[in-house]
Amino acid sequence: MTSQDVTTAPWAPDRSIVDHGGAIHAALGVPVGVVPIALVLDRRHRPATLFLRAIAVLELRAAYMTLAEEKAAPK
Repeated sequence: MTSQDVTTAPWAPDRSIVDHGGAIHAALGVPVGVVPIALVLDRRHRPATLFLRAIAVLELRAAYMTLAEEKAAPK
């Protein structure tokens, strides 16, 4: 992974990794090369949301916002 693989978006609370080769997904045990995959990890690097299809930016934003709300909720 290089610095070019890390991106930011104004609506995402954290940086994103672009995994074109699929190495990161494969290390997490997610099947690669079959369908479009978007994987959202929580702050502890655990899978929080997995999309096994092409998605729109609004769907990805909703997944990020759900994580942000969970973090802000009192425990």
